[in-house]
Amino acid sequence: MGIQSRPTVSSALVLDLYDGLVEQGFAFASDLEAMGTTREALLDVDHRPPATVVEALWQLAHQRGAPAHIGLLIGGRLHEGAKGVLSNLALTAATLREAILLFLEYLPVMSEIETIEAQNDPRGLKLVYGFRDAAHNHEAAIGRSMSAGITWASYLTGLAVRPVKAGFRQREVASPEPYRAIFGEDCEFGAGADYLVVSNEDLARPVLSSNQLVKNILLEKAASIRETLSRNGSVSQAVQTVIEDNLHRGGVTSAFVASQLEMSRQTLHRKLSAEGVNFTVLMSRVRQAKARYYLEKKHGNLEELSRLLGYSEPSAFYKAFKSWFDTTPRHLRPRGDVVTGSGQHQRVPAGHQQDDDS
Repeated sequence: MGIQSRPTVSSALVLDLYDGLVEQGFAFASDLEAMGTTREALLDVDHRPPATVVEALWQLAHQRGAPAHIGLLIGGRLHEGAKGVLSNLALTAATLREAILLFLEYLPVMSEIETIEAQNDPRGLKLVYGFRDAAHNHEAAIGRSMSAGITWASYLTGLAVRPVKAGFRQREVASPEPYRAIFGEDCEFGAGADYLVVSNEDLARPVLSSNQLVKNILLEKAASIRETLSRNGSVSQAVQTVIEDNLHRGGVTSAFVASQLEMSRQTLHRKLSAEGVNFTVLMSRVRQAKARYYLEKKHGNLEELSRLLGYSEPSAFYKAFKSWFDTTPRHLRPRGDVVTGSGQHQRVPAGHQQDDDS
């Protein structure tokens, strides 16, 4: 397995964000140069900038006084010159549902840091937006992704698509109007997750540019990129994946993970160290994310949650949870709220400092 110290994104994603911020007066050519790239480099569809470029652009925009809803403004416009492989693949789908599912299946081709989970809903399809690492989880970035989703749905079908309902974890919104203009009247703030519910009627709408032959070609391209990213992905990402897949079984130690990745425990620790992280931090990160997910779903009691998170005793889970969210599971469960302030800390719980804690 090769080592790639940082996750990447498509050049089209960065180009879309950068040009949008330039249009709004919050980014300049010198910014990209300071980040080690140029706009010309972003025109190369095979270029893969590090995800840190995206984070740095958002930070600069906020430092320069960008409004809180800047992400909605960027995502609410269609950039004809910033269509990557994934955007073009969506254009070939038969229906909006297929376009969405293709987008989700090959999401790493666009971004290795974003996540979108599709959940069945009686009204249609619920899309839950997030990030693999809390460090990238900016409200503006989430807003851009959600807004872009609605913009593209309307573009693909030639009709104004509005979600049945939209939810946002942020609680304090100066004005809900920019949100309602894009997502409709039913916007929930302070929700347990950032999500959109797309109706069955909209999901069934045909995509105007559907093309099976072109789709087959682009599917091969997307699959090739995804395979390359997986092969060259960072060791820390691979470790997180193994932990996520096996945590509920218990006994997930660094030795176990190393064996799954076909390397020695010493090699695993050395490679993680080269990426500036350790096994304990990754274990804590996965547990925190899963705890948040299970509580949003109001899933199980304390004992069951402890087991699902790989703790041998509920007391250990309880102590870890308080260190993550500065509160107890019971206080978060009633509304399924997620604490987004202190909840983003990556502190390792007291008593869980050893790499092989399970």
